[in-house]
Amino acid sequence: IYGSELDVHLSKDGVLVVNHDHDINGVVIADTRYKDLKKQVLKNGESIPTLKKYLKEGKKVKDLKLIVELKTPHSKETNLKLVQKTLDLVKSLHLESQVEYIAFSLDICKLLKQLNPNAKVQYLNGDLSPEEIKTLGIDGIDYHYSVFLEKHPTWLQEAKKLGLITNTWTVNSKEVFEKLKLQYSNP
Repeated sequence: IYGSELDVHLSKDGVLVVNHDHDINGVVIADTRYKDLKKQVLKNGESIPTLKKYLKEGKKVKDLKLIVELKTPHSKETNLKLVQKTLDLVKSLHLESQVEYIAFSLDICKLLKQLNPNAKVQYLNGDLSPEEIKTLGIDGIDYHYSVFLEKHPTWLQEAKKLGLITNTWTVNSKEVFEKLKLQYSNP
């Protein structure tokens, strides 16, 4: 296994938690204190984990990349808080070499690079070309496969030539995988 991708949100009282969606059972994470979030039962019967707990478990597997997706909060001020708290936690756990970051928010990607130029950061939204990403100083693109196969079939090769990291998501068939592999390897 190369890595484990996880989604991070900031609770109303500033606790970093791991959950894919912006809510749990209809309770919005950003609007709720952590003590109340813990009362919500996830589909697997557990309560919502903190990022600290998740990262500590990930640290036990030394060669596992922890791909931290910072979910877009409601304001620039909250973005800064989310990014700063996450970077501080990763640093305090000595996980800088094991963690990479992804985000749909260009502001969050820029903040990550501004606050930690050594952090590996990839943009998820699929609306910026490899050249634009390189100019912004972001390390790579991590776009839905349809961006590379249907909308912008030259972008994988362009990113490769620019030395950007490339990843893609929601590849659920061998056919799509093979098309992406061929596109990346053929100039």
